Amino acid sequence: MYYRNRMNKIKALLVDDEVDACDNLKELIEGFTDNDIEVVGIAYSTKDAEALIKELTPDILFLDINMHVESAFDFLTRIGPVNFEIVFVTAYDQYAMKALKLNAIDYILKPVAIDELQLALHKIKNRLQLKQNYISRKTYEDISDQISGKKSIKNICLKENNRLEIVPLEQLHFIEAMGPYSKFVYTTEGFEIQSMVVCTPVSYYEDLLFPLNFYRIHKSYIVNAAQVEKVINDKQIVVLKSGEQLPVSRRRFHEFILYLKEQS
Repeated sequence: MYYRNRMNKIKALLVDDEVDACDNLKELIEGFTDNDIEVVGIAYSTKDAEALIKELTPDILFLDINMHVESAFDFLTRIGPVNFEIVFVTAYDQYAMKALKLNAIDYILKPVAIDELQLALHKIKNRLQLKQNYISRKTYEDISDQISGKKSIKNICLKENNRLEIVPLEQLHFIEAMGPYSKFVYTTEGFEIQSMVVCTPVSYYEDLLFPLNFYRIHKSYIVNAAQVEKVINDKQIVVLKSGEQLPVSRRRFHEFILYLKEQS
């Protein structure tokens, strides 16, 4: 449990231009989450939010993405850098969800479900314990362009305990299933092969990455098709440009070969 001191609760500020949405979220936070979270203010515009941030110094901002006057990302770009954690509240479509997930942004969907809210707060409290605000390392404008479709998704954000890496997708070789965890193998800017294990199963990434030139070749592997150097047919193995070799399941082999031909 995180407290800035023993007396003060974690302070939350709600920002949404829909009054009913704010009232509903406030009721859920106060009625269905731990009593160490306190809603200290509500803002119905980013202008009011800016003033309340200075006055109240919140620990967490619950921020609607799509507001009429100024979007959440434009707002954060304008006032940054920030020293509070952020949970985005959104009713965006599936493409936007993909961008949010791959950028490892904490978000909850409208209408807000209790379990999603509790999960988001749990993750936020863990980060507050580490005094880590990784979101400020990225450019909000860039994420906004990804969500709107103006810019393709080019990076994936990986978190392992208090370690964080933003990996360009082109440098990601493959993902290996390790039970409820996933092992990412990628090349660094210094051309060294590194790996990171994250506490999310491989199945989470399959649908997210498939449109971005990644393919589930085996129950244990998702591979970056752009990293494939050759396929050894009689052994049903793919050899990557790095020399790494991965098995392709018999059931998926023919479809994967067709997929490679389509991508070439």
